Amino acid sequence: MRLFQIYYNDETLANLDQGFIPLDNTQPERPDLYEYWPIRKALLTKNFSDDEYIGFFSPRLKEKTNLTFDRMADKINQTRSGVISFSPCFEEIACYPNSFIQGDAVHPGLLKTAQRIFHDLELGIDLHTLIQDQTRTIYSNYFVATYSFWKEWLQLSEKIFKISEDKNSILGSSLNHMVKHRTGASYAMKVFIIERLVSILLEMKGMDAEIGIDFNKIPTTWPDGEKIFFTLMDLDALKGHHIKTKLSVYQRFYEERRRQILRRLALDTR
Repeated sequence: MRLFQIYYNDETLANLDQGFIPLDNTQPERPDLYEYWPIRKALLTKNFSDDEYIGFFSPRLKEKTNLTFDRMADKINQTRSGVISFSPCFEEIACYPNSFIQGDAVHPGLLKTAQRIFHDLELGIDLHTLIQDQTRTIYSNYFVATYSFWKEWLQLSEKIFKISEDKNSILGSSLNHMVKHRTGASYAMKVFIIERLVSILLEMKGMDAEIGIDFNKIPTTWPDGEKIFFTLMDLDALKGHHIKTKLSVYQRFYEERRRQILRRLALDTR
């Protein structure tokens, strides 16, 4: 097991959680790629065994999840799953059919760009109809997986990276289009698409991630998120029932309920 935590400067280095392996991103050769660059570099240059568990986390891990290295390691030591999700943002997981529809709500154009790329790559994924519950929706690269899974993830992400390097193409330009983050800063679209690729790989493999986090014990990202927690659980369960049974009644009820909540919270209703 090797769990890395990325740092960007002396301040973030000093605040890393004890037990994680510091991963230097203070002088990135490609600052436009943010966390993807140190993750990519580690996967390409370090030696791992196929069954070794690997994870890459931001300096905000504890802030977002309340998790420590020891608690995460305990969970990993108890599992036989190929992927364990420690993803926060349960509100987004529950209230959007998949992470790309959620991404389009905050970064307009993401859904169209991602769908065109996945079509060109012949992945067989229709993002407009794709429904994924908590077992296949992961944000911020907050997951641990065997190196064999990470190798497949790298192969897929490198295809996106290669497209983005051709800035004279329509898709390359779209991937490098700057969009706003909730912090107010602007980032290239490719950053937000790449960090959602784990969900696509899980879908392509027909594989569920084990949930390694108690959503009821982590900070919420939306106002009043704690007050609607059980409603969010119901929403995620409706998605799960639809995935299992393929019955449209679950999808219709899910759409009605999620839109009610988003309207009540004055959020986007895509």
